[in-house]
Amino acid sequence: MTRIHLERHDPDQNLHRFYQLHVTPGIFGDWSLVREGG
Repeated sequence: MTRIHLERHDPDQNLHRFYQLHVTPGIFGDWSLVREGG
């Protein structure tokens, strides 16, 4: 599984975000992209 973790910080706007992308094999031999953020 490949995982990418990104962060964005802007203290002037009180902005703190994270994003994660996961590439994972599916159950039928295909691939799926899973996104998470907060």
